[in-house]
Amino acid sequence: MIMNKNCNIVRDLIPLYSDNTASDESRKFIEEHCRTCDECNRILSLSKTEIDKTAHLDDEINSVWKSIEKQNKKKRIIKVAIAAILVTVLIPLIIIGANYMYGADNTDTAKSPYFSDEMLNEFDKGYSQSDQKQLEPLLNDIKNVIDFNGEYETAKGKFGELAYYSYDRVEGDYTVKAKVELNSAKLYTDTGYMWIEYTKDLYTEDGTFWMTTEPVKSRITVINKDGEWTAVNIQSEQ
Repeated sequence: MIMNKNCNIVRDLIPLYSDNTASDESRKFIEEHCRTCDECNRILSLSKTEIDKTAHLDDEINSVWKSIEKQNKKKRIIKVAIAAILVTVLIPLIIIGANYMYGADNTDTAKSPYFSDEMLNEFDKGYSQSDQKQLEPLLNDIKNVIDFNGEYETAKGKFGELAYYSYDRVEGDYTVKAKVELNSAKLYTDTGYMWIEYTKDLYTEDGTFWMTTEPVKSRITVINKDGEWTAVNIQSEQ
């Protein structure tokens, strides 16, 4: 089946539509698109079905709680008190046991699904004018790869590791204009790191502004290769 040029952006927005968090303009765009695209309409229907199942499950849970409340109040209070005591006692034991088994070094990572606390401490450390100037070509490449229209493999050949920031899309689907800000950086003789925060302004095929994505933090490990700073490892909040 031939995909409509706006299928990618519609499918990205369907979860927001199903959760009732999409804007009125987004909802209208999705509904109009799904009237002419059977596949996107099928995905939207499946998403609505999953939401309905979740709502039905919530109703069943509420019904169970109402039944429990009708039971003897004294017994209910005792059970709750016992459960609270168990939780108070067991949770610290579980944490202590986990630290003992896996080591304290892993507790930072557990606090964040993306970065350790130690890494996040780098985010606000700033950068020198010298480091900023040396990293300007790399920052321009990052912006260009986020703006890139095309397949991942093409981006990989053109931008190397920075293809991490690319997004498979057919040329003409929609236009992306990235805003990339350097937040902190530290360069040594042959290696270093940099933190950026970026957003994407999305425009539809006819050039109409559509939306701006939420800011994303990203940490890049760099090496000095023949006098040019090159990305070798990238971590992001996505």
